[in-house]
Amino acid sequence: MIDDRGAVHTGCYDPISKLDTTHFVSHVRVSQMDGASEAAVTASAFAQHYRAGEGTTVGATGLLAGGFYFVDAVKCDEDGLWRAKRWGLKVTWREGDASVMAQE
Repeated sequence: MIDDRGAVHTGCYDPISKLDTTHFVSHVRVSQMDGASEAAVTASAFAQHYRAGEGTTVGATGLLAGGFYFVDAVKCDEDGLWRAKRWGLKVTWREGDASVMAQE
């Protein structure tokens, strides 16, 4: 699980934002008791990744992956908005070349 915004940025956004990538999220489920300020969110995810500039190249090496997101959310007192408190990902399958994710 990722516990702070900085870890999300350096561990996820920084490396992935440099790739040609698309992520699809579906089957979002929210579990919250009436009036509670915390909730559990789960979702199915599918992601495709290609090296920068290669996403539209026919035959380019890619990495496809699928799995589930697990998010603990909390409702903020200040503005009433829900924010992710913890965010986890369980990859359940992948195909392709994992070296696509490596920094060059």
